[in-house]
Amino acid sequence: LFPVNPGYQEMFGLPVFAHIGEIPDPVDLAFIITPARTVPGALKECGDKGVKGVVIITSGFSETDQAGKELEQEIVRIGMENDIRIIGPNTMGIVAPHADLFATGSHSRPQRGSVAFISQSGNLGNQLTHWAEQQGIGLSLFVGSGNEAMLTCTDYLEYLENDPHTRIITLYLESVGHGGRFMEAATRV
Repeated sequence: LFPVNPGYQEMFGLPVFAHIGEIPDPVDLAFIITPARTVPGALKECGDKGVKGVVIITSGFSETDQAGKELEQEIVRIGMENDIRIIGPNTMGIVAPHADLFATGSHSRPQRGSVAFISQSGNLGNQLTHWAEQQGIGLSLFVGSGNEAMLTCTDYLEYLENDPHTRIITLYLESVGHGGRFMEAATRV
């Protein structure tokens, strides 16, 4: 774990870097939780560092207004230019127990299992992740898909089709951008 924040030197006993480019090791996955206006710059830094996966927790994009939609289009463009896959923005995070990754707003730590849950509602997703932990139901993956600026529920469904840890896939959908593609994937899976 490499905290990045120009205002701190240490967090939770870990050294803090002012910029992601200062991290001496490779970075597999970055979580961006800065104000919306600073996300494009942070994403560019991730591209310069060679990061290939970014989870953007930050809100203030297409769910708000036209300026937010334009900002979201900008981060997608930056992601495409730098070969970065983006989860979110406006997501509650992800949980991947088989990788010991628990990165959501809740403190749930469900056990490893075979149930995947993809949710367009972060709140519902966090509640069900917590419920799964209480009931002893093991998860293979939880993703709060957020605004789905780049990766969509259909992308996650296609990924889970071949995930060796997943036997059950649960989706909570409020809308589907490309219905034909979704129906094709859902029918196949």
